[in-house]
Amino acid sequence: MTTPPLAPVVYGPAGARVTITTTQRPVAAALRRMFHMWWNPLDPEERTAPAAHLTVVVDRTQAAHLARAVTADPAAREHSDGRRILRHTTTADGVIAVESGSGTVYEVRGTDVTVTARTATAAATAAVRMTGDLVRARMEAAGFRLLRASSVTWGDAAAVIVGPRRRGTTTATLYLGAYSVALGVQSPELVLARPEPDGTVTTRPWPTPVTVSLGLLTITGWHELVRHHLAEGQDLHPASDPRAAGILRGTGPAPQPGTRDADLTVSLWPDVLRYWLSIQHTHHGTAAALIFPGHSPGGLPAMAGTRRTVNVTDLLPPGPPPGDPLGVTGPHAADQEDTGRLLAALNRLTRQSLTLTRHPQTDADLLAGYVQRLPQPSRPAAPVPAGRAGEPLLSKGHVQ
Repeated sequence: MTTPPLAPVVYGPAGARVTITTTQRPVAAALRRMFHMWWNPLDPEERTAPAAHLTVVVDRTQAAHLARAVTADPAAREHSDGRRILRHTTTADGVIAVESGSGTVYEVRGTDVTVTARTATAAATAAVRMTGDLVRARMEAAGFRLLRASSVTWGDAAAVIVGPRRRGTTTATLYLGAYSVALGVQSPELVLARPEPDGTVTTRPWPTPVTVSLGLLTITGWHELVRHHLAEGQDLHPASDPRAAGILRGTGPAPQPGTRDADLTVSLWPDVLRYWLSIQHTHHGTAAALIFPGHSPGGLPAMAGTRRTVNVTDLLPPGPPPGDPLGVTGPHAADQEDTGRLLAALNRLTRQSLTLTRHPQTDADLLAGYVQRLPQPSRPAAPVPAGRAGEPLLSKGHVQ
């Protein structure tokens, strides 16, 4: 008996939306937990025509059949990006690739992508990744780049907290979300940023799992709250450290900062910020300041001017890795000139260093006071169209 498909769902910012069709509730659940909070398909501001269509199927027999066709092709090639190995070949209308290990098969035909997986778990993982890739392609085509940063907003002004994981960006953002109800969290770990003709920088959220240490959960008082939700049958993101997940699911005391277990991390689904931790989220912003955080557990929280600037290492490289057979791109790939304009616009902003301690309320009060004094942009933040109507989203130019 064939399982009827669920109602299609649509995720993505205006102009970069992807329609996903599947029969699998675990796939729909994973997509909802990753994207719904920021890319709400019911938001009137986001109701634009979808730029691509993704079909996700769980069929062990069909996946095996497609995989055999690829592996038997003498012209098939292998590609590795450090996370997965894909064996791929070209077809009359696109690309077909099989992922080593999971056996998940990807068929790319212009703006239509079909994922055929052997299990619902593998299908959910592939669906989340491919949806993100499709949206990112269109956003980069419209001039956005992904910045290694988090962002909080006060009105339309966004404070961009720059730095990779474990440098305090996520910590500072969550402190503000937890202890200052007037501020909204735009993104906890990655931010889409684009320079505008008037010299401002538009910021948009980029959904990612939120990586937090057990020590951070303890000092914010969230340890027992997360444990409560897990006991009720909720789950962590699969990227969580199994040791940390085991501690949270157990009955022992919360790990104290400075102890061995405090540095273990878990990954939370993005919707946890809103539905478990009651943190406000925002969709749009205009960058008003750059903040560069650091840690001083035994010191005092402080902010001061800094000469530090953002540079190309603070940005994720645009587009897919070279040679990626599933390397979806937009109609206009980001180039060095785009990057230069963005960095120049960001570095014209006020820049501050931030010293974080192990006293979240004190740290949050200091940072919130600064953010709430930022001038509001003269141009209100607004939904951003992401690409020109009628342009193709995908390119086969990456097939080698």
